[in-house]
Amino acid sequence: MPRTAGSTEANMVYHVLNRGNGRMRIFHKAEDFDAFERVLAEGLARYPVELFTYSLMPNHWRLVVRPKTDLALGRWMGGVNRGLNVEQLDEIRTSVNRGRPFGPELWLQRTAKRLGLEFTLRGPGRPRTKP
Repeated sequence: MPRTAGSTEANMVYHVLNRGNGRMRIFHKAEDFDAFERVLAEGLARYPVELFTYSLMPNHWRLVVRPKTDLALGRWMGGVNRGLNVEQLDEIRTSVNRGRPFGPELWLQRTAKRLGLEFTLRGPGRPRTKP
């Protein structure tokens, strides 16, 4: 259960952690850890937060940080924990519902052709007849 949002003071040291629900894994492969480290680095470049140390485990992560402004930590963590936008969710749902590969358009077309899944790229139903 998430904690109630609180205020953070600049130049104080905070221990920040996030666990997977029910001890479920949030990192499944080495690339997941690498991607999370990139997200951390992007946030550090964008917001005035000093990162002293961090620890990444399969089911949770921990950070020891010091924000330089009162709002920096909340904004940085908002970016770290950002979910998918509506467009990204729609693309994933379409991929799952149609049983088609998921990825960039060019890769999607090549992969669908290679696997004989071109039909998954078209809309549902019969093609309309041209008058």
